[in-house]
Order: sequence, then structure tokens, then C-alpha cells
Amino acid sequence: MTAAAVTGSRGGEEPVREGAVDVDIVIEEVFLADACRDTLKTLGYKTPEVTSMKHTFALGRTRVFDPDKPDDYLKSFPIRKV
Repeated sequence: MTAAAVTGSRGGEEPVREGAVDVDIVIEEVFLADACRDTLKTLGYKTPEVTSMKHTFALGRTRVFDPDKPDDYLKSFPIRKV
């Protein structure tokens, strides 16, 4: 995922510049899949073998979200800016 997916400004903040943020590092620090997996095991639940997977959605037309290609999913929508 590129920083383009998280760029923008709000409240007068400086917008994030392309390449200024390593989104993969942010995801690893925020979404702690290992911690979730450990908690599930402690509670006696079966844990998933993978952290993320492809999902298919029927939103007017069928779209596939591939966590390895999130920008492709975003580009599949006609709206580019709000």
C-alpha cells in the first residue's frame, strides 16, 4: 500500500507526502495480529492460518479486495475525491 491511500490534510495539518509513510510498518504496529492470535489460543479458539485474505464484494458490481493490492481496490470505484 502506498502513502497515497492515506494522504490528505485535516484541521490545517500538513498533508502526508507520497512515500513519506511506510504504511506496512504502521499496519504492523497498529494491527497486532500476533496478539490477537495469542488471545484466541488462550481462550481456546482455533486461530486462522493467515492474517489477511482476499474478499469478494458485490457492490453494484463484483469487486475483489486483495490486501496485497489495496490501491487496485480503491481505484475500482468511480469516486476519487470527497
